[in-house]
Amino acid sequence: MPSIYKATLLFRFRPDTAVQGTLIPGRVAGWSESFWFQQPLTATQFTVLGNTRVKMCAPDVQIVGWRQTRYDYAGNRLTPYHAQVGTLAMTGKSSGDTNSPEDTLRIRVSAAGVPITFTQYLHAIPDDLIESGEYVQSNQFVGNMNSWVTLLTGQLAGSPGAYWLGRDPTQVSQRVVAVSGNPANPLTIRTQASINITPGADYIRLRRVYDDAHKPIKGTFLCTAAAVQVDGTWLYTVIGLPNQTRSTPSGTARKDVILVSQVTAYQPVLLSSRKVGRPTSLYRGRRTSSR
Repeated sequence: MPSIYKATLLFRFRPDTAVQGTLIPGRVAGWSESFWFQQPLTATQFTVLGNTRVKMCAPDVQIVGWRQTRYDYAGNRLTPYHAQVGTLAMTGKSSGDTNSPEDTLRIRVSAAGVPITFTQYLHAIPDDLIESGEYVQSNQFVGNMNSWVTLLTGQLAGSPGAYWLGRDPTQVSQRVVAVSGNPANPLTIRTQASINITPGADYIRLRRVYDDAHKPIKGTFLCTAAAVQVDGTWLYTVIGLPNQTRSTPSGTARKDVILVSQVTAYQPVLLSSRKVGRPTSLYRGRRTSSR
């Protein structure tokens, strides 16, 4: 069973006493940024990666540690194993301040052989890169980002580069004709055309399928028998299907499988706002009618 490693850098934001930003005075914010590698990183490699990332951060941002977790994957399942942790003490080297760690640069990431892109987020963008709410490039920041991208695409000593991990988007979806979740009968899913399924090993994922009561049928379900043709449709026997029934066509189904592919490019897209681990002064917690 193949393995993959989730490598995570741990960040802390504590504004200067003179520039508290939007945080409550003395409050510390924290977040993490993760990457997938097919080989475990060493403490030295984490140091190199951290030193490169911290060049894009203002002095009120720190990288305080790292965490690495091994996962085995097969079919559509990730199985976590032991995690390693380590400490780092790195302070942002970019000029200026960061008003809020929620100022986030959205990165579009491409991977080999994957027809879609996915998103990576860089928190705590320095204020001098924000103008009228938009991301404005600087030569220094672009140079530091290029160095960071170079590491992640294969130049981190001894590492082949970062990988993309997600559900395989190349699997073909087929129209769902009917679903039978009555536990008194075999649990079945019928589709308009066949799905390439290996009984006992592969899972079927439903998408936007609603039962006759207009409630969603969610989840992935292990196929236990070879498909059978019934009245021009394909019948799959599964396990784990909830007690829900759909008697007319609704939504789609496809083989659910994890895909791992090497990252080939990172491209900045736009500035956004994403919450971090501690609340800002504008955040008052969950509100209820009793308050």
